Amino acid sequence: MITPAVLAVLCCVVFHSLEGRLLGSTSGPVDVSDLEGIDKLPMFVSYHQADGTLRACKGSTSPRTGLEPTAASLALKHDTRFDAISADEIETLMFDAISADEIETLDTTVSVLHSFKDVSDDTDWLHDEWFVLGEEGIRMSITIPAKGKKGEVDKYAALYLPHVPVAEGRDWDHKTTLARLLKKSKCPLGLKDALKKGTIHVETFRSDAETMTYKEYKQRVETNMSML
Repeated sequence: MITPAVLAVLCCVVFHSLEGRLLGSTSGPVDVSDLEGIDKLPMFVSYHQADGTLRACKGSTSPRTGLEPTAASLALKHDTRFDAISADEIETLMFDAISADEIETLDTTVSVLHSFKDVSDDTDWLHDEWFVLGEEGIRMSITIPAKGKKGEVDKYAALYLPHVPVAEGRDWDHKTTLARLLKKSKCPLGLKDALKKGTIHVETFRSDAETMTYKEYKQRVETNMSML
C-alpha cells in the first residue's frame, strides 16, 4: 500500500511537471526523497475541472514511462486510435490539450496500480462475480480473427480503475461493468461472440489514489519553500 503522504508527493510531481510544460517555470522544488522509485510504478494520472468533469486522463499498466513525462504530456493532444494495442499499452481518453489559463481550475488524481491478478482461465464471465466492485479494477485485452483477412487478428484493450463502476450516478453490476468495458475497447463483438470467436485476457488489480487541487499544490510548495 502506498501511503497518503507519498501519494500527495506524486500529485505535486504531476502539477510541477504540468507547470513546467505550460508555463515554462515551476512554483519551486518538490521534495521527492520519499518516492524511492515509486514514481516508476504503473499508474494513471487524471485531471478534473472544478465541477468534477474529467478533463484529461493518461496512464500505463507497465512501469516503462514514469510519472513526470506522463503528466507533462497531458498538455499535448491525444486520441484513442489504437494500432495493434498490447496489454501494456498506454491508454488515453480523447481530449484537447490542456492550456495554461486553465491550470488553476484543475485538480489531479494519481492512482498507483498494484496487486495484479490474472483471472482469464478460471472465470465464468457471464455468471461469476469475479471481482469486487469499487475495490478492484479490470484490465481486458481481446484478440479476434480479423474480418476478411485470413490468418490475421485484431486486438482491442481497455481498463477501468476501481472507482469507475461505483462512481456517483452509476449503479453498475458485474455484468454491466464487463459489457461497458468491452464496448470501451471498441471491439465490434458482444461478450458471447468474443468468447466464441476470440481470446479474452483479463486481470484484476487494486489501486491507491490521492486527489489534490492546484491551490493545495501551491500551498504545499510554498510551505516547503519557507522551510528551506
